[in-house]
Amino acid sequence: MAKILIPHNMVKEIYVCEICNFAYTKKELAEKCEDWCNKNKSCSLEITKKSIGALTQQ
Repeated sequence: MAKILIPHNMVKEIYVCEICNFAYTKKELAEKCEDWCNKNKSCSLEITKKSIGALTQQ
């Protein structure tokens, strides 16, 4: 399930695909990304072009 990353009143909520770490402003897109990643073991360019970027762990 896509998770909420930054629940802060000054910042929009960001939803992240837990498989590829692409971030989205809409939960539906993050869930669609996760579904695609799980099913196809790859990323969809049509979905990821709507992302706000990929998150990396530091």
